Amino acid sequence: MTGNEFIRKLKALGKLRGISVSLNASRGKGSHQTLYFGSRTEIRHAAWHVLAAWYPGFGPLKEYKVERFEYAVRLKPADEGGFVVSCRDLPQLVTQGDDLAQALVEAADAMDEVFAAYMQGGLPMPAPSRPRKGERLVSPPAETVAKAALHVAMSEAGFTKVQLAKRLGVDEKEVRRMLDPHYGSKLPRIAEAIGVLGRRLVIGLEAA
Repeated sequence: MTGNEFIRKLKALGKLRGISVSLNASRGKGSHQTLYFGSRTEIRHAAWHVLAAWYPGFGPLKEYKVERFEYAVRLKPADEGGFVVSCRDLPQLVTQGDDLAQALVEAADAMDEVFAAYMQGGLPMPAPSRPRKGERLVSPPAETVAKAALHVAMSEAGFTKVQLAKRLGVDEKEVRRMLDPHYGSKLPRIAEAIGVLGRRLVIGLEAA
């Protein structure tokens, strides 16, 4: 499925469900754009409609234990050349590249925006599945991973932004910025916030 086909299907689903669908070209990296399915206040409800429509039997949204933010993606040769990328655990991720290397780069950029949608909507992060034969593991940029880790740690600890700000001795606005995937935050500050929640941010090194 190409990006345009994905957008057409999502708009059709939105019309059927009575949910607004809009495209923001200014929010996204490279050639990617941010697609909003529902308003900020109804994002949980809208997200459930999307997943339920694509996956029969999909149940209510629930929390998943996530410790490693690395997801398996499938690269399918495109009819026009290059590869179309999709992800079983993140069904919103659909992108493509002219060759294998570019497709993986585009996948990481697209995953960055999918993570942003989950965090901004206050949605639980899906747990990564084990890669299947032929799939590749991809993760978003390190800063996005750190922010997602804070998002998950707060959810697990049952902390609100106000409560975390009080524990850190800062204004709640600073915590909002640490959780904003489009705001440049310092990793040590995010690591400190995660530490307050009883978890530890770990940065690893692997072969590319």
